[in-house]
Amino acid sequence: MTKDLTVFVNAFRRAYLKEALESVRLSLSFVPACFTTQVIVCVLSEDVKVFLAENKENLISPDYKVLEYLEGEELERNSRAMDFFYGSGIIEGKYFHEMSDDDVVEPVFYGLALNVLRNQNVPMVTFHWDMIYEDGSCGYRMPFFKRACVISGKEASRLALVSSFRHAVATIAETELTFSIRKSARTPILGDVHEWLHWCMQAGFAWLPVRGFWYRVYPTSMWDKNLETIDGNLDLYMEYLKVYKEKYGISPEENDTIESKLKDRHSRQGRAARYIRAKDSSGYLGGGPYDVPDGAVLL
Repeated sequence: MTKDLTVFVNAFRRAYLKEALESVRLSLSFVPACFTTQVIVCVLSEDVKVFLAENKENLISPDYKVLEYLEGEELERNSRAMDFFYGSGIIEGKYFHEMSDDDVVEPVFYGLALNVLRNQNVPMVTFHWDMIYEDGSCGYRMPFFKRACVISGKEASRLALVSSFRHAVATIAETELTFSIRKSARTPILGDVHEWLHWCMQAGFAWLPVRGFWYRVYPTSMWDKNLETIDGNLDLYMEYLKVYKEKYGISPEENDTIESKLKDRHSRQGRAARYIRAKDSSGYLGGGPYDVPDGAVLL
């Protein structure tokens, strides 16, 4: 039975889009024959719109669709912009309520992706290839998808990205990912941690919510990086760490080290650690190299 696969590409700047599309083109060669594939590019700025128009013939094969909604206007990261997107019906409040006014790019992108999923009900892999903040920090959220995998170009090298894509496609091909989030993105989901980790073991990776931000979890690694903008919540981190330890059996020494550094950073910075990663014995989502994000701190 043929399965459709949607690859959703987001980039706010043309430089990121070019690299994202090159990676998508390379990755598509690994898609199993059981899939028919479509590529959708999300146009977030006039810069990207012009770039696509100038390079349409040689960017990617198969043909890609373009979702354009800014009508040539630059995206404004403020309350007026958010009101515009809500008013235009691009974002549905029930999916993104309590988002801060600065967090516009991702909600818009995922809002569009959600509309695609609701209309088509097909598996999706998203390439999120952008930074929101000028200082280079970047946040990742698990959109309210069913059967979806999210790959971030900022945190991985080209080889790791392709490896991640292959893993995601293979996962979708072999299983039906039916886990969905039923609460606000700003709401900690402590009660669902065990279910998340069970899903993680099945899918190879999953996401954990911490005060509006989402952290990738792999069977042999800890959360991904944090943002400057996040408010520290030490108790929440400790609860996740406890569940993680029970599920994956990190040693008492490793646990003590992580706890100590969490508490230390929480005390000094007023927020939890930016970046926590336990030892990784199996490589990054299939063995590709791991590039530490700019500004990240390894324990």
